[in-house]
Amino acid sequence: MNKVTDFYYVEQADEWRVSAQAGLLLSDLDTMVSEKRFPGLTAPPGSNLAETLARFARDPASYFYPPDPTEMSATIGGTVATNASGARTYRYGTTRDWVRGIRVLTVDGEILEIPRGKYFTSPGGTFILRNASGRHTVVRIPDYTLPRTKCTAGFYAAPHMDLIDLFIGSEGAFGVITQVDVALLPRDKKCAIIQFVDSDDKALRLVQALRNDAHLQLDFIEFYSENSLNLLRQMQSEAPRLVGMPPIPDSAGAALFFDLSFDPEEKDRISMPWMKPSAVPVPT
Repeated sequence: MNKVTDFYYVEQADEWRVSAQAGLLLSDLDTMVSEKRFPGLTAPPGSNLAETLARFARDPASYFYPPDPTEMSATIGGTVATNASGARTYRYGTTRDWVRGIRVLTVDGEILEIPRGKYFTSPGGTFILRNASGRHTVVRIPDYTLPRTKCTAGFYAAPHMDLIDLFIGSEGAFGVITQVDVALLPRDKKCAIIQFVDSDDKALRLVQALRNDAHLQLDFIEFYSENSLNLLRQMQSEAPRLVGMPPIPDSAGAALFFDLSFDPEEKDRISMPWMKPSAVPVPT
């Protein structure tokens, strides 16, 4: 239950996709995609799969699976069942946004193959599920409105929603996810920056400036309060090897840590007026 079972390219969507069993670790998926090698995926010479893998290997771009649920030892099925998210949700969205299909084992032993974009609710907000014996079950989606912020409370609900989204984030309430198809994205060059500022207030104002700058493509923004910095200072003093960051300026009262798309060859065309000498680029 931890193997990649297929790899393919969808012309209409212009994206590579991986089909994997639910037990595959995110760390293993990341390694396979980065190295463009999928151990255990059988591709007889001359087959469509062999040609697809060869085409992927020739692709000059590097690829990755965008959701960043923080815990890379999580399984891909677990992250789909919980609609896991992390810091990079700010730019790329949650797991839901990258799932293209699932296979589900329901409580009555039925196996459902659910691709994205095929099954939607009726105007009345219901799905009708029919099993192999012909018996049907009517599922009515909740009538509440989800907040427009990050939210993992309750089942997903939206007008004319896709059936696949009922299962994503449902934590197994409607069935066990056994296989997942996910999309990959080209990896662009990054620059990680720690910007030290005098106070929390200045850090929050900087957050607004970063969010409002249309030229910046930020992956995430992490906030460090004065208490957090003092804790890091203490750790740097007691066990410097455990804290992989530059020394913290004595004058720093808060900090922001963020990742953004940055090509060194384009650096002369990029203006970052908010950057001060206390901004420290971090190797990525």
